[in-house]
Amino acid sequence: MMNTKQSKALAPSMIKQALQVNKKPFPWLKAVSAGVAAALPVMIGLALGHLKYGLIAGLGGFTFLYVFNIPYAQRAKKIFSVVLGLAFVTYLGTISAPYPLAVAVLMGIITAVVIFVFGALKIAGPSAIFFVLVFAMTSGMPLNPDEAFLRAGLVFLSGCLSWMIGMIVGFSTPTVQKLML
Repeated sequence: MMNTKQSKALAPSMIKQALQVNKKPFPWLKAVSAGVAAALPVMIGLALGHLKYGLIAGLGGFTFLYVFNIPYAQRAKKIFSVVLGLAFVTYLGTISAPYPLAVAVLMGIITAVVIFVFGALKIAGPSAIFFVLVFAMTSGMPLNPDEAFLRAGLVFLSGCLSWMIGMIVGFSTPTVQKLML
């Protein structure tokens, strides 16, 4: 336990750390690309007169959040695995929505499996959070198990769009530019 003398010395240090400015540059390209990956499917759905489907497809935009600066071939495989995973949990969320107990059990299973896979393969990123989020959102949508393949397909398509954006963004990294010259 700290005495009062130690806690008084610690307070100015904590305030100094809280007000310290981070000198690392903000990853603008990744932020803008993630925004495009999430917004473009919604805008396409709106333009086609199906905002509901555009919003569902926008869930596939979460795929871009798993894009990291790793070798190009590994990036392609890992992002595509995330696309398949998000489409699968969308399907599971849609068909399990009428059964609350199944939703709870599947949410635990999805979390455990994704955390295990990300840990075992040492994949950087947000781990299970977006898989669980997509599952929870699709299980909370209006009950319509007949739309399971449609919803999963929309998420898959927008995830593929995110995959393409993630592959194009890779060409703008300095390492890839040096290889191309």
